[in-house]
Amino acid sequence: MRRVLFVDDEPKVLDGLRRMLHPMRAEWEMTFVRTGSEALSRLAANPFDVVVTDIRMPEMDGGELLERISRHYPGIVRIVLSGQADDEASMRVVHVAHQCLAKPCDPAILKRALNRSCALRDIVADPAIQGLLARINRLPSMPGVLVKLVHEIKSPQASFQKVAAIMTKDVGMTSKILQLVNSAFFGLRYKVTSLDQAVTLLGLKTVRSLAMSLQVFSQFDSFKVKEFSIDGIMNHSVATASFAKRIALAEGRKEDADEAFMAGLLHDTGRLILLDRMTEAYSKVLQSAREKKIPLVQAEKDVLGVTHAEVGMYLLGLWGLPEATLETVAYHHRPEDCPQQEFSCLTAVHVANAIDHEGNPNGPDPTAPRLSPAYLERVGLTERIPVWRKACAINAHTEND
Repeated sequence: MRRVLFVDDEPKVLDGLRRMLHPMRAEWEMTFVRTGSEALSRLAANPFDVVVTDIRMPEMDGGELLERISRHYPGIVRIVLSGQADDEASMRVVHVAHQCLAKPCDPAILKRALNRSCALRDIVADPAIQGLLARINRLPSMPGVLVKLVHEIKSPQASFQKVAAIMTKDVGMTSKILQLVNSAFFGLRYKVTSLDQAVTLLGLKTVRSLAMSLQVFSQFDSFKVKEFSIDGIMNHSVATASFAKRIALAEGRKEDADEAFMAGLLHDTGRLILLDRMTEAYSKVLQSAREKKIPLVQAEKDVLGVTHAEVGMYLLGLWGLPEATLETVAYHHRPEDCPQQEFSCLTAVHVANAIDHEGNPNGPDPTAPRLSPAYLERVGLTERIPVWRKACAINAHTEND
């Protein structure tokens, strides 16, 4: 049975949560407390799987409470359930919460968030791995820019000009997005020199995905493994994302194209985490892969007991990304194990990832798994491979070739 701790200084809110979640009492053991101090006392006495807290509370607010939980109980899933809060408190919480839900919260949304968070913990069962991942407590966002960016894109009045104006406040993000837009992967015939132009050409959803991926990469820029570089992994991720979107469009699946692009950008997030936070252990992975001449993903499983696909899926799941993205990240090397029986984002990213690895035989993972014939045959798409390869061919007329 899962143990969930709810913290809110309003008795009526706690009573409402008790009534709302009463049907879950057979699955969850729930504790309700009114202060951060009491919450810490309960945590010291008994283990919990999830903490759900308000932000604004007297004595100790939700931000301080989650910061302490992050330090002392890194394996606990941390969720904020709050109404409007002041900017300073909100920014503090963004760094230490895995998810932020609005209050009042639809019961189905809260139950779904709690169930999914606990289910994700079971997928990566090693407590050491769970603790490692939980200590990576920053969301893939920059509170001052990306939060505003996502909010603007969701707005019914969203405009290219407003989005570009928000992004110009982050020089690093601006320069990197312009660099990526002008790369061969986007196949543009002329150089893009302004964010307004970039946002207009790419569309709001693509820009959002690029901004999110840049924030993910910015968190893991310190690892010292000579076989890998941030730029190398990013270039592969951008290529995979671009190819995946082209494949989805080639199949007439416009509704899947943006999701495939995002999943392609984030599919190797787990490898960034392992390289940065388990550098010594990952060196053993590299050594095993070289000596046995096996793919890195197989060496990861042999040495660590977990692969970068599972690690990435786990962390992105805690961050609340869509299920289609999580499924794609988790199965992109072994799509045949996924229950999906038709073309999906997973198909697009699996094929795109393999095509880019094929074009980079001297990369850090020359034995990376290629296309899965069993999977493609199962979904009835083997004959589409030549079409997809043609769709992924880099535009020879691009200025930046």
